[in-house]
Amino acid sequence: MLFLALCFFLFSSVVFADGDITPPTTSPLLSPAYPNGENGWYTVPVDIALNAVDLESGVKEINWKLNDNLWTKKTFSQTLNMVINSSFETGTEGWSFSSFNNSTGERTNEFAKIGDYSVKINSLENGTSFFTNKSNYVVVSPWKTVSLGAWLKGSNIMGDGAFYKIYILTAEGSKLLYTSSVHNGTYDWLYDSKDVIISSDSAYGLYFELILQGVGAVYFDGVYAAYASEQPKAEFTVSDNGENTLSFYSVDFAGNIETTKTADFKIDTIAPTNWQNFEAENSGNAHTFISKISVSDNASGLNANSSQFQYSPLSDLVWGYFTDYENCKGIFEAGKWLSATVDFNEGGLSGRLESPSIDYCNSNWFFCKGNRFKIEDFAGNDSTKEICLNGPWVKSIDGDVASLSSIDMLSAGAEDNTNAMVISSKSLSNFSSSRNWLISYYQNKFDGGMYSYDFLIGEFPPSSTIDKLPTENGVFKTAKTLQINYFAIPQNYASRQFSNVLFVNGDLIVLRDVNMKDTSGTIFVVKGDVLVSRWVSFLDGFFIVGGTFNTSYNGGIVDNSLKIFGGVLANKVDLNRSFSTFKIASEEPSEEFIYDPKYLIEFTSLFGNASIKWSEIFE
Repeated sequence: MLFLALCFFLFSSVVFADGDITPPTTSPLLSPAYPNGENGWYTVPVDIALNAVDLESGVKEINWKLNDNLWTKKTFSQTLNMVINSSFETGTEGWSFSSFNNSTGERTNEFAKIGDYSVKINSLENGTSFFTNKSNYVVVSPWKTVSLGAWLKGSNIMGDGAFYKIYILTAEGSKLLYTSSVHNGTYDWLYDSKDVIISSDSAYGLYFELILQGVGAVYFDGVYAAYASEQPKAEFTVSDNGENTLSFYSVDFAGNIETTKTADFKIDTIAPTNWQNFEAENSGNAHTFISKISVSDNASGLNANSSQFQYSPLSDLVWGYFTDYENCKGIFEAGKWLSATVDFNEGGLSGRLESPSIDYCNSNWFFCKGNRFKIEDFAGNDSTKEICLNGPWVKSIDGDVASLSSIDMLSAGAEDNTNAMVISSKSLSNFSSSRNWLISYYQNKFDGGMYSYDFLIGEFPPSSTIDKLPTENGVFKTAKTLQINYFAIPQNYASRQFSNVLFVNGDLIVLRDVNMKDTSGTIFVVKGDVLVSRWVSFLDGFFIVGGTFNTSYNGGIVDNSLKIFGGVLANKVDLNRSFSTFKIASEEPSEEFIYDPKYLIEFTSLFGNASIKWSEIFE
């Protein structure tokens, strides 16, 4: 009997494949299944599984592309469906219906997923009814992996729901192998699949029960069982922000090509960002201002109804507002928000937020008078920007500014922060370029290990150990932390000619101004921190810092800015200077980095050979 069944299966499979004129069916499964954000947007990357089914010759390949990208293809080895009459095109041959309640089971062309027909179970009362192919079971071998699946479509299903069970036939009788997920309610065609192992030494067959347990109507189609050399599935993750269109189709081994399908979904994983161009406009007495700031969201766009504002006028940095905020009177509503107006441009992708006219109560500018703006995008991501009305700001001239984390400035100045490029691996907030060369969420990796103290001192060994600033050409090192004080600066240092590298085996503490001749220069490679005194105003050199570059380690309130002629490459930069008056803070940068290209040109003999190509860029 087993031999006859096996012969029948092999014969029917070959005939079925030779007559295959039906293309595969491919369905996308998204995870999360539904948008987790607002207005139909996903706020997380979307995992996609393309499941392909071909009940005759088998799926040969799945093809897909996202938006206007190139097509991607995944190919499969041939696996044939072993279920006889799997899509009910020859009636209910090989299947029987059983009912334990007031229900009906029939073949129908009312709905179909594969071919023209399906089977329908319609139940008017609680109970169990099912179709089974036990009398025409699928011949299997013990401990093989089999891919199983079926299409279901539901209408008003209540109770335990619609599902299917898989039984194996063994020498000891039938044994339950697998129960699918249960599906209730009303839903369009869905494919429920699973790879299982035939877990019995004496197993010789398997069969399905297509079950409705409860009331309602369910349609089954495309019942599938095949040895799983590889399940015809393509899995990948989409993180592209914006409105996405996924196109896909499959091809079977008979050469039938599925009509291309599409799935549309929207992703916005980034909250509103690029907070820029803060300004405070005086609108009354010396401490009354209207604050404005720009923000953008390049995916779902800004939601104007969500724009809010609060402030902190006193030294304790408690956020909220006075009920009479125009006159600094009334009750201070801690934690509460005022509405901010928004002036949109670029189709709502960017806008300028404006606060009401706020009296900040006094002219004590020693403390940060804080503003806080908040807005959501249409996906539901919210972003908050805190900024000091009287805070310090930084400027960089001719040198790019880059961060492996976020760039988030506490305040804005009288002009752009740089005339070069600004690159941030994460968000970029309130840091502007006169050329508008701003790149946030930069994805390329930076190998900081190439610029570490240990790497560089190994590549370029020092010739001698010193305890003051070098005035000769070459590579030098210190034995420990170096303090740049009166004794560490040689006589006539500012007029001497030299090009050198100084490795500092510890911290570099800068207590005095360091001035060099225009054609001279030192690259400082510091193992620890660079700690600049609040009294220092000028600092020449290029600094490669393993720790923190601190612009005012011994107190932040100053009346002098710090100008650095060269550049800084550090693990962390602390911009700690704050001015004592509002006028100075609004007009002058607290730190100014002025890049000098001589460090590219003059030090090739010290740090290896360089190839430099100058080109003109037209704006």
